[in-house]
Amino acid sequence: MTIPGNTYRLPLTAAALAILLAACGSGNGHDGSNADTKALSDTTPAATAKHATKADEAQAGDTAQANTAAQAGDAAQAADATQTTGAAQAAAAAPASSANAESAAAPATDASGTISSATAANRTAVADTAEASTVTQAAPQAAPISAAGVRGDALLTMLDQKGCLTLHQATSYNGTRVTTGKPLELPEPRADTDLNPNNYQKTTPNSPGLLSPFAALGNIICDTQYYQYHAAAPGEYSLSVGSGPHPRHQYLGEKILREFNNQSISASLTVTADSASLADAVSVGAGKPSIGGVGAPFSFRLDGVASYGLLKQWGSQVGNLAKLLLLKGDSDQQAKLCWNIEQPRARRLQCVVWQAPANWQRGQQLQVVDQYLIDDRSVYGEKGFVYWRGRFPQ
Repeated sequence: MTIPGNTYRLPLTAAALAILLAACGSGNGHDGSNADTKALSDTTPAATAKHATKADEAQAGDTAQANTAAQAGDAAQAADATQTTGAAQAAAAAPASSANAESAAAPATDASGTISSATAANRTAVADTAEASTVTQAAPQAAPISAAGVRGDALLTMLDQKGCLTLHQATSYNGTRVTTGKPLELPEPRADTDLNPNNYQKTTPNSPGLLSPFAALGNIICDTQYYQYHAAAPGEYSLSVGSGPHPRHQYLGEKILREFNNQSISASLTVTADSASLADAVSVGAGKPSIGGVGAPFSFRLDGVASYGLLKQWGSQVGNLAKLLLLKGDSDQQAKLCWNIEQPRARRLQCVVWQAPANWQRGQQLQVVDQYLIDDRSVYGEKGFVYWRGRFPQ
């Protein structure tokens, strides 16, 4: 990985869904880390709401998510988190349903900006209750993104377009930028997706290659003077999803004080003239067994509408699974596409918040409203979570 009408019903683990929903559901400046955190640790689709504490609900905008999360089991996390304001946020972040997740507040954080371990305990319960997404035939004038869901052609664009934002450490997935701490204590991360064959093409023959040091130091594939996005044409692709330290740290010999492992998965993406589908197994690296899908295969029509919730899950073992979630944004015109990936060396939730420009159609890019990453520090023997995001409140 380069650091980068029929109706279909997919099973969703409650915990995973709850977490994802919480993180994706709230785009406010309030800590919504709880939901995001839960998604990282949950292994089952979560739609269950946990009891949101007043503190959680108080976390503006995330209150709705917090309430939802409270219904899902986020409340439990929130209760634990209530010992700290961050904890309350964490509870909100892991709502029981996609709606809950979206409204859930960010997880509680301690003085270091990480989430308390209390939130992690409830992640599974929340995700386990999440509802599976459905894909139905779209009305002729269905908007690309709406309160009902995301049109199929827009969903495919969310899969083949990169987020491209530079991520900076934050107090929560929807919080403020962290400006304190030791230099290089944690890396600047890269979290994105890639297609192979690549659908970002050079604008000139002289555009630097993607494996050059120049490309590593600057994310040139996202620079339109060098590369241009093209909607994936019908064909077979390998979709890679992952995160890790920015390559510049290695090139410049910068030693990171706290561990932050690379993480990646890949799945086959099939695109036709009127539909798309993801393979029912994901690869986690050479020499390692692939992870099989849970429930029905995931496919959708480009003229259909995917409802919010768990789109697809691969694997069911804690620490060895992946989930693809579609969550509501802060408005009916925004949606979040999130990957919750658990591996022995890293457990993370990465999301991009998308919005469709006026009169959008397939072939055009969607607007990137925000992008964030949540890292579960339990993998490294630490407690809580660490957050990064691409855009901050002004």
